[in-house]
Amino acid sequence: TERFNLNIMEQQNTFFEQMLRKFGNEPPQVKKTIIRYAIIILIVLLVPAINLSGLTQSRMQKRIGELGVRKAYGATKNGLLGQVLSENLLLTFMGGFVGLAFSYLSFWLLEGWLLASDLGGVAGVNASMISPWIFLVAFAFCLLLNLLSAGIPAWRVARIPVINALNER
Repeated sequence: TERFNLNIMEQQNTFFEQMLRKFGNEPPQVKKTIIRYAIIILIVLLVPAINLSGLTQSRMQKRIGELGVRKAYGATKNGLLGQVLSENLLLTFMGGFVGLAFSYLSFWLLEGWLLASDLGGVAGVNASMISPWIFLVAFAFCLLLNLLSAGIPAWRVARIPVINALNER
């Protein structure tokens, strides 16, 4: 008797693996796809982070004289760092609130245009589908990014000797 070998190509797949399967005779490359998308997301997030850090550094350079005067009157490095970080945190919270409000407003005003289907009508999506958890995770990431992009330049500026900071005025 002949023996038949049946190759089911690593079946039974999860939905995610099935979506990644290009051909029926090749197994899905889940790890490679996840790494590719992670790199793309990292690059997409890294470019604005570098830009934000540059903007904050530029703003800190303009404020060196002010910070020098504050240091001359007795402000500590930690006090200056705390002031800069609290200003940036306030801006982050205001930006997050405005962004969330703009998202809901966009859904409300532009629902027929934003969510239009090719088949006519509106896709089954509405503003109530904005996940609070996804918003909180994205906001936490923005908060961390803002702390790093503001904290590093503020730390550098706070370390400048008083006399050099006053000469920048």
